[in-house]
Amino acid sequence: MKMREASVAVGAPPGPRGNVVLGSIGDLYRDRLRFVLDVARTYGDVAQYRVAHMRMYQVNHPAGVGRLLQICVPRSMRCSRDASPRPPICPTWPTCAWW
Repeated sequence: MKMREASVAVGAPPGPRGNVVLGSIGDLYRDRLRFVLDVARTYGDVAQYRVAHMRMYQVNHPAGVGRLLQICVPRSMRCSRDASPRPPICPTWPTCAWW
């Protein structure tokens, strides 16, 4: 319960504004690695940005990535070698209360 209250108080994570129509697609297209590193360096552990019409969330801290995988990826997919290499989209994002 306390985690949920904390996540509501935090609000949306910060991130680059980008273009009004296309979001950050231009910067991402020009140099993906530089864009991701700049976002991590500038906005911290969790950031968000738009790519065209989609909202992207970037988790940069290892503990946050681990927690997100614990919440969003079923145990069967984490433990099985036969599981699909691509995990499903988290059904509770962005309401996950891990950050």
